[in-house]
Amino acid sequence: MRDQSNQSAKTVRVTLTESQRTILVGLLALLVLVLQTGVIYFQYGSLLVKHLAAGLMADPTTLATAILANPQTRNASASQTPTDPAAGVEIDYEAMFQEIAPQYGLDWRLLAELAYQESRMNPQALGQSQDMGLMQIIPSTWAEWAPRVGVSDPFDPYSNTLVAAAYLAYIRDYTAAKGHPEEHWMLVGYNWGPNNLRLLFEDNGDFDDVPEKQRRYALTVLQAHTDELARWQGKTP
Repeated sequence: MRDQSNQSAKTVRVTLTESQRTILVGLLALLVLVLQTGVIYFQYGSLLVKHLAAGLMADPTTLATAILANPQTRNASASQTPTDPAAGVEIDYEAMFQEIAPQYGLDWRLLAELAYQESRMNPQALGQSQDMGLMQIIPSTWAEWAPRVGVSDPFDPYSNTLVAAAYLAYIRDYTAAKGHPEEHWMLVGYNWGPNNLRLLFEDNGDFDDVPEKQRRYALTVLQAHTDELARWQGKTP
């Protein structure tokens, strides 16, 4: 015999308004994003701990000198030597930039200067916004671009530079398609983000409308790159 209390029980239904449903969906989406970001940080944080435990912290002064001050000098620290994944052999930083840059139509000296500006040539660098590795790539950019170029370790200098080069080429092609082929736009986009560039272009903004920090960043990299090109050309017989 069924309990009389159960027969008389009423089903309570909660009816949400449209605005409440919208808020609930937004909160659920935010929760998913937070969980995904946490997973990314945990994965790459674990990789950083692994590298540091193995004693792979770079000497940025040595690396910067090796690439920018004397391009013929090899890395002083053998543990920092990048490995070409295709050939399976160790190469120095100069050779790494020279190998990766042409694949994306970039000048290798610009890549080297960008690495110096971003991390002072430290492949284990971790920025305030969780920017990772030699080229200081943020986790969301790494998660999007690393699978495209077939790499997985953001603190491996070769992998990090490969992702940065692919990302730079994408920004370069995007800005050119928008009628802004000048090199400084590519650098602004790398530091500021393509979405900010898109909004600027939609508002018909120009270089003067870019925040001062990003303008200074782009001009600093370009000036150093120009100086480096002149130094190399002066060595040509």
